[in-house]
Order: sequence, then C-alpha cells, then structure tokens
Amino acid sequence: MRFFSKITFICNCCFVLAVILRWVDIYNKKNVDFDGAITVQPLQSTTVVLGYGAIFINLLFLISHLLVKSFNTRQAAEPQQSTIHVVVKQAIPAWLIRVNVIFFIIQLYYFFFTS
Repeated sequence: MRFFSKITFICNCCFVLAVILRWVDIYNKKNVDFDGAITVQPLQSTTVVLGYGAIFINLLFLISHLLVKSFNTRQAAEPQQSTIHVVVKQAIPAWLIRVNVIFFIIQLYYFFFTS
C-alpha cells in the first residue's frame, strides 16, 4: 500500500502538470504564438497520460485504502478464532492520504464540472 500511495501521488502531480500544459497550449493557440511551445513531446505525452489516468489510479487507491482500513478495524474488534492471521501493516502517512483525497476531489471537479 505504501508503494501504491507514492505512485498515486506521482500521478496526481502529473495531473497538475498536464493541466498547466493544457493552459499553456490554449494560451499559445489564442495568441497564435508557437515560438514558446514546449518541444519535448515524449515527456509531455507521458505527463498527460499519467495525469489524466490519475483519477482512476486515485480511485483505486482510495477504495483499497478504505478496504484495508475496514479490514484492520474489523479484525481488531473480533476475537482471534483461527490460527491464520493476516496482518496488513499500514505505514502510509496521514498527510499523503489527505492530499490524495483532495486531489481526487479536484479531479472530479475538473473532469465532470468544467468544460
């Protein structure tokens, strides 16, 4: 889960970069100024793909985090009846989870409520 949370954060940062690149592109098209256009197409394409796919990765992370958290809570509340114990250690910083939730809300607004 820790690795997945870091990947989600990186994709969320790519989302911010993709939105900024889109604004720069729209600004350059309005002013018909293509001299300052970003010429690193592979980097820009990768950033856009990771950025726009971040909403799905973020959704998967938040669902899996809720499932792991509810599983750990339920396991702690129930008495130990079996000899097989599944221990899922959750060493994800709280700030990272909060930031991913904030990014998810921003992504929902960006994709569904802006034109």
